[in-house]
Amino acid sequence: MQHTEMKEGAPRKAIEHEISDADTLVGLAMRYDVDVEDIKRVNKIFGDKFAPLRHITLKKKITIPTDKSYKPVDPAVLEALAKRKKIAQFRDRTKCEDDGEIKYYLEQSSWDLEKGIADYVADKAWAAEQERKLKAARSGCGDVALADMSQPLLKKVQ
Repeated sequence: MQHTEMKEGAPRKAIEHEISDADTLVGLAMRYDVDVEDIKRVNKIFGDKFAPLRHITLKKKITIPTDKSYKPVDPAVLEALAKRKKIAQFRDRTKCEDDGEIKYYLEQSSWDLEKGIADYVADKAWAAEQERKLKAARSGCGDVALADMSQPLLKKVQ
């Protein structure tokens, strides 16, 4: 990012932001704490503030007008925050309280929240079924149920 001098009446500093596929005017305004209309005015952009920038401008870089000094956030910090958010969402949706277990499912799914939750739910259902079968076998109900079911078949065959 490069700071450049702006024209009179505009902010004294500006940041040159390299446009990525995910960038929108609203997202950049929030990231740099500036007004969407200021970004549109300085860059002569007239498109939808929610549309991806690549769809509304051919520029590779965009000027972010600001009077503030901007220190970019370390990508590792952003990644850690995103992971903490996914852990919280996983916990809220599954009621799982074990952070180690939550991290396991998210890591196994490459931090894809939906896949991680689906795998967790499938594993919990499988574990519950195994527990039900084990209880039935311990109580002898499983054998009795099988014996009861086979009796009518044997009588019909004979």
